[in-house]
Amino acid sequence: MDMRRVWAAVAAALALAAAQPAAAQANFPVKLSGFSGQNLRGGPVAVPSYQITFFTQQQGTASGGVLAKSRLTTTLTGISAETMRGLADEAYADLVTQLTAAGVPVVPEAETRAALAASGADLTPGNAEVTRIGAGITIGAGVKKAYAAYGAERAPMIKGLHAPGNPTGFAGMGALAVQGRLGTMARSQQSILVMPSLVIDFARTDAAAGRDFMGRESASVSNKLQFGLMGVSMAALSTSMNNGRASTPGMMRMTKDLTTPAPFGTLATGEGAVRALSVTSVTNPYYIEQDTARGDAVIADPAAWTALVRDAYRAFNAAVVLEIRKAQGR
Repeated sequence: MDMRRVWAAVAAALALAAAQPAAAQANFPVKLSGFSGQNLRGGPVAVPSYQITFFTQQQGTASGGVLAKSRLTTTLTGISAETMRGLADEAYADLVTQLTAAGVPVVPEAETRAALAASGADLTPGNAEVTRIGAGITIGAGVKKAYAAYGAERAPMIKGLHAPGNPTGFAGMGALAVQGRLGTMARSQQSILVMPSLVIDFARTDAAAGRDFMGRESASVSNKLQFGLMGVSMAALSTSMNNGRASTPGMMRMTKDLTTPAPFGTLATGEGAVRALSVTSVTNPYYIEQDTARGDAVIADPAAWTALVRDAYRAFNAAVVLEIRKAQGR
């Protein structure tokens, strides 16, 4: 690793921090779908779980033929696990604060924790889930991602409730089974359970394979820094009905990805880890030999990145509160 390039990237990140206001604002116009007003009517709101998933690595691979392969791995650096855990705690507290300020009754936290323990729902060990990108075969082109997910200390992750890598953010039948157990909790409290799971990304990777304008096999991968609150973000619901005699599961999910051009870090080209390909070099469309596999490191400015995460969870929470207020006529 060329340390001069690393220190140059660090210096650029520090310059960005100096130029970027600590409380920079980003607009995330969150809209939610996938639920009915009935899911949000009734008794007080309980928030037994609140988690945030942070994508930390992206790997794009393209295979256009035996000698036309390309791979680019981009890794987020400079953000600690403690910072991510702290943001999950903040997001939970912000939702409770927004609900209270809007006049929405909230089940006391101690009651919610006791009811969650009695429900039989399994909590995620360590209140965290951290994944890595493993080896695999790519036919054509594809993008893989790794993430670190953390639950709030006072509203922990519930195992099987959310699948960040799934296009809908919903873990299918497994999540429905979890929500079935949580239904006992909603019925006992005669409450509406709201369990947000936000997904934060840091870049966009594109991979393509095919043929160039001369008919030769080609493969290309590109990446750009792009902070985003992703469309797989959602809030699982469980609503008590008929005076606690029944419960109905539901889900509020975002309608699309929301991104911002706001700067939050710098890119150190070639300074990240990457798995090699069977082909070590390839001739690009301009007849220049280049490595087929490259690893880049995104050196995040913690102040700028954290400010964007706060803008994202506040916007998501505000959208949840707005829908509850509308459904309850507040």
